[in-house]
Amino acid sequence: MKILLVNKFHWRKGGSETYYFALADGLRALGHEVAFFSMEDERNEPTEWSRYFVTNRDYNGPSSIVDKAKAAQALVYSKEAREKFDVLCREFQPDVIHLNLTHRQITFSILDAPWLKQHPTPVVYT
Repeated sequence: MKILLVNKFHWRKGGSETYYFALADGLRALGHEVAFFSMEDERNEPTEWSRYFVTNRDYNGPSSIVDKAKAAQALVYSKEAREKFDVLCREFQPDVIHLNLTHRQITFSILDAPWLKQHPTPVVYT
């Protein structure tokens, strides 16, 4: 089975990422194929799927009013994430999508990917 794992961090930041990587290892040990969707970051673990990762967004640092306005829109719906997720799905063609930590940077906009409308795919959200 092909399983697409989604988590906003692709490096071992905390418990969520520990779970995410352990799940990937466990699924591979059972013979499943695993792909990843995440955010770009210099600390990321290497993966062939990083070319699809979205731009890193940090909402905690100082920023201008214009940057805050742009960021507010991206908090709700990320066109970049939807488009990159769609391309990844077209290449990988997952049987199951597992969302772990997606809020703020990735958003649920990925579930609006055109590929998913053409290929209804079960989604698990932890």
